[in-house]
Amino acid sequence: MPALPGTGRRVFNGTLWQLSTRASWRDLPERHGPCMAVHERHARKPARGL
Repeated sequence: MPALPGTGRRVFNGTLWQLSTRASWRDLPERHGPCMAVHERHARKPARGL
């Protein structure tokens, strides 16, 4: 299933928001997408060496 246009950027911005505020993933604003999707994508990056 291909990603929706702009989804990668929304998730990236969500990750930056969480890292800069140190808030809980569940406090992530809706404009960044579902909190669990952003968290899972963030958690996979170190496993892939990024």
